[in-house]
Amino acid sequence: MSLQTAKKAKELLPDAVRRHARFIMEQAEHVRINHDAIAPYTQKLLDTYNVITTHDDNHLKTQDAERTAAYIIALDSLNFGSGYFRQARKDGAHFDYGVFSSGLKRGFQTGIFDTPEKWAVAKPQDFYTLYSISQGTSAAIDDLFSLFAKHLQETGQRIIDNYGGKSMNMVDAANGSAAKMAEMLAAWPTFHDYATYKGRNGPVLKRAQILPADLYLAGLGNFTDIDTLTIFADNRIPHVLRCDGVLSYTSVLADTIDRLKPLPSGSTEEIELRAASIHAVELMRDAVRDMGHHVNTMNIDHLLWNRGGEPALKSRPTHRTLTIWY
Repeated sequence: MSLQTAKKAKELLPDAVRRHARFIMEQAEHVRINHDAIAPYTQKLLDTYNVITTHDDNHLKTQDAERTAAYIIALDSLNFGSGYFRQARKDGAHFDYGVFSSGLKRGFQTGIFDTPEKWAVAKPQDFYTLYSISQGTSAAIDDLFSLFAKHLQETGQRIIDNYGGKSMNMVDAANGSAAKMAEMLAAWPTFHDYATYKGRNGPVLKRAQILPADLYLAGLGNFTDIDTLTIFADNRIPHVLRCDGVLSYTSVLADTIDRLKPLPSGSTEEIELRAASIHAVELMRDAVRDMGHHVNTMNIDHLLWNRGGEPALKSRPTHRTLTIWY
C-alpha cells in the first residue's frame, strides 16, 4: 500500500471508539486506571471464568438463520434500560436483562414480535402484555416500554424499507465484517451512541457493536474481523473493574454512585466511566496477548459480565443513568 493510499484509508469505526476512549482517559478527572493491576487481574479472570462461545438459555436458539437473526436484531435494538431497572424493582416490577431477553424469546415463540413487520407497529401495550406488568405499576417501566416501542418500530421499518423485510439481508449486507455492521447501525438515530467530551465528539457504540457480536455467538454473519470490536460500554463493566481494583474513582464520584444518585447521560463523569472501561479492557487484551493468550475484547467483556453476576458484586451499586445506550 502506498503512503498516499494509506492516508486515504478509512478508519474502522471500532478504532474510532478506541481513539476517543483513549483521548478521554488522557484527560479524565474523575476516573483513573490502575495500570499495575491490569496484567495480574486479567490472568486471574481467565483462570476463573470460561470464555463464552454461545448464548445462554434466556436467549432464543434455533437452526433457522432468519429467525435467529431477527431475534438478535430485536434484542439489541432494545438492549438498554439498566438505569430504569432499580427504580422498577422499588416499584414492585422486577425487570433486568435476564427478564428482558427471556421475555423477548417468549415474544418470538408466541408470535408477538417474530417479524420486522410486527416490530414496525409495536406499541407499549405489547410489552406490558409480554412481561405481564400492568401499566402504571412503575413510572420507570412506563417510560422504558414507550422507548422500547419507538426503537423496535424504527428497526422494523428500516429492515422493511432497506432490506426487503428480511433480517438476514441486513446481516449479509455487512459482507462478513462486524465493523461494517457496526457502521451501518451507527447511522441509525436509535444506535448513534456518541459522546462529547471537552469539545470533542466521538463514538462509544455499545449496541451497534454488541449486535454483530451476538450474531457471531449465534454462528451468523461469517465475521472475519470480530477482533476489531471494542467492549460494549455500559454500567456493569466499570462497576466490576472498580470492585476488583482496576479502576479508581474520586471520592465525590464514588459517593454519588454508592448513594444511588443518578448520573446524567452525557455528563463528564458518565462519559469517563464508559471510556475507562473501554480503554482498560484494551490494555487487558494487550497484556494477556503478551502472555501468549489469544483473546479479544469481546471475550473479556463477556468474562467481566459474568464476573459482575457474582453475589458480592451484585450487592454493590453500579452507576445509574437513564439512557437509551445501555
